[in-house]
Amino acid sequence: MACSALTSLLMIIVFINTYKTNKDTITLSFLFIIIISMVFLTYKIYRFYMNAVSSKDVTLFKKTQKSPPPLSDKEKEHLIQEKIREQALKADQENKKQHEIKQSAAANLDALESVTDLSREDLEKMEHNIRRTFNKNTPKP
Repeated sequence: MACSALTSLLMIIVFINTYKTNKDTITLSFLFIIIISMVFLTYKIYRFYMNAVSSKDVTLFKKTQKSPPPLSDKEKEHLIQEKIREQALKADQENKKQHEIKQSAAANLDALESVTDLSREDLEKMEHNIRRTFNKNTPKP
């Protein structure tokens, strides 16, 4: 629609200038208008074609997409065992992390005990009080 309006406007301008210019300029103007119109038309056809192809692809994909075949009992058992192994591995890694954190905390308490004149029990009480205060002040989600 916009291209048609633009083309019509350019043709009117060319007709008005016909009386003022020579014939070569008019011919070049018409060629320019035709080239612009063809480029715009080509772009519109390309967009229409791509939209049609993409919607056709989606339709074909929906038609050809099928649910997977049901699993046999052995395959189900294998999948269950694999998931159990993954969960066990995650739990083992979490236990290792917790153990490392406890070792690090114990090493920190030992370092504090050697630097300060406080006993191990006093340091553990201070740690417990700090953790309790921190947990009170931490907003719960």
